[in-house]
Amino acid sequence: MAARARQWPTRIGLGAVIACVFFMATGVAFAAGWFLLYAVLQVVEWKAFGARSKPVDWVPSRGWCWAATAFVMLNNGVFGAFAIRQAFAGEDLSLVASALLIAGAIIKGIIVNAGSRALTWASIIPHMICFGGLAAAAATGHTPLGTLHIAGASLLFVIAAWVASTQLARKLSLADEGRLAAESANRAKSQFLANKSHEIRTR
Repeated sequence: MAARARQWPTRIGLGAVIACVFFMATGVAFAAGWFLLYAVLQVVEWKAFGARSKPVDWVPSRGWCWAATAFVMLNNGVFGAFAIRQAFAGEDLSLVASALLIAGAIIKGIIVNAGSRALTWASIIPHMICFGGLAAAAATGHTPLGTLHIAGASLLFVIAAWVASTQLARKLSLADEGRLAAESANRAKSQFLANKSHEIRTR
């Protein structure tokens, strides 16, 4: 969570770019209000859940973990709201851009939160819901076949994201197990050498 919280300037910058590029589809008032809310959420996350002023041996409580997970879901839900509003602009290009925004957010969530399954799913679930919103937007202004295409593509992407998340978590777990085994072996070697050195000195 601390690593994610440190990325708040990047997320604010990305939000500014999105609002500036796509404001014609959402309207200036919505884009400005959305960006202001999104920027505030990034600063709050950094202040509340960053590693600043916490001792090195600090262990988060269960309540803190639940609060952090809920905040990540809220943060990603607000991000996805822009894509949903854009999708309802009624243009094919807006719908495609919305799908790309959500897909990119899912990929980023998997990569950034790979060390925590809870945070990974807290990032993915709001965007899964947003994909459902895209299908609804497609149904209001597009042909049934187009709606089916959007819904099918969204479902395939969600499945791919789930598989990627599972595989990445497994690889990180194996890498962590390997690191712990190497550290254990190194400690055993150091202890062995220390014992031998002591035996040699005391003979």
